[in-house]
Amino acid sequence: MALPPLPCLYCPPDGSLCSRCDDDVAEAAAAVPQIDLTDLRGIWADVYARQEALYARHQRKARTAWRKAVAGLDLAALVAAFRRHALMLDGAPAPGTDHESPQAAKHHKAELRKLARSMAAGFLAGVNDQPDYTGLLDAVTGALAASAGEGTAAALAVSAAGAGYGGFAWQKAARDGRQEPDQGTVTRTAAQIIAGAVTDLARVLTSAAIAGATAEAMLAAASAVLRKGLSVTAFLDQAMASAISAAMVAAYAALGGIRLVDFVTAGDGRVCGRCLEKAAEGPYSPRDYPGSQHPDCRCTAHPAAGFSLLPVAAFAAYLIQKAA
Repeated sequence: MALPPLPCLYCPPDGSLCSRCDDDVAEAAAAVPQIDLTDLRGIWADVYARQEALYARHQRKARTAWRKAVAGLDLAALVAAFRRHALMLDGAPAPGTDHESPQAAKHHKAELRKLARSMAAGFLAGVNDQPDYTGLLDAVTGALAASAGEGTAAALAVSAAGAGYGGFAWQKAARDGRQEPDQGTVTRTAAQIIAGAVTDLARVLTSAAIAGATAEAMLAAASAVLRKGLSVTAFLDQAMASAISAAMVAAYAALGGIRLVDFVTAGDGRVCGRCLEKAAEGPYSPRDYPGSQHPDCRCTAHPAAGFSLLPVAAFAAYLIQKAA
C-alpha cells in the first residue's frame, strides 16, 4: 500500500493526512526527509525502543571484551616510558609547557601531543596479540549479526503497520533476519575502536603531562580511559546503525523491488551537516545508500516517495493473529 510522500512518517496508511501535513503537503514533501525522535509514535516508537536496547546490550558485551583484551598490556610501563621521553619529574609539568613564550609553549605542547599519540599507538597495537582479542572480535560479530536481524525486522514491521496490521512477531523476524557479517567489516570496526582508544589515551597522557601530574595520577587517569572504553561504545554504535539501515534497505529491495530509498534524518540534536547532506542528496539506489554518518547517528532508511512499502506476502509469516 502506497504511503504519503516523505518526510511525514505519521500519516495514516489510508492516504489521509495527519495534523502535521494538512496545511501544506507540497512544502512538506519538498523538505529534507526526517523523523522526530522527540515525538515518536506508533511503529516508530517500537522500532527505536528496540534498537536502543540492542545498542546498549551489545555495547556492554563489547566493553567487557575490550577490558579483558587490554588487561594484559603493561600500562605502567607505557606511562613510565612516556614520562622519560617527556623529561618529566614528579610534581612538575613537562618542560617547556609552563614558563616559555606562548609561541614556544605552543610548539612544545604540539610535540608532546605527537609523542603521546605515537606511544599510545604503539602500546595499543599490542591488543591484537592479546589472548582475549578474539573475544572482542566475537562481540563485534555478534553485535553486527543481531543488527542485521533487527534491521530486517524493522522493515517488515514498518510495512505491516503501514498496511494496518497491529500484531507483529518482532523476535522471530529479528532471529530469521540475522546475518553474519563479513570478516573485513568486523576487523575494520575493531580497528576503529583501537584507533579511537589511541586518541583517548594520547589525550589523557598529554593533559596529565601539561598539568604536571604525578606518575600515579597519570597511571590512574590512563587506566580509567581504557576501562571506560568510550571508543568501543562510539564505533560499535556507528557500525551497528549502519548494519541496521543496510538490512532495512536490502529487505526493501529484495522483498519489494523498491529501487529508491530516502536517507531519513533523526530530526534531533544529533543530526550533523553530513546527515543533512545525505538526506538532501537522496533518494538512493539500494546499492548506493550511505551508512551511518557518525557515532550516535539515528538516521534511518525509508522507501522514497512514489514507492510502496513491502507487500503483505513479505511479512505475513510474522503477523500475530489476534483472538476473535
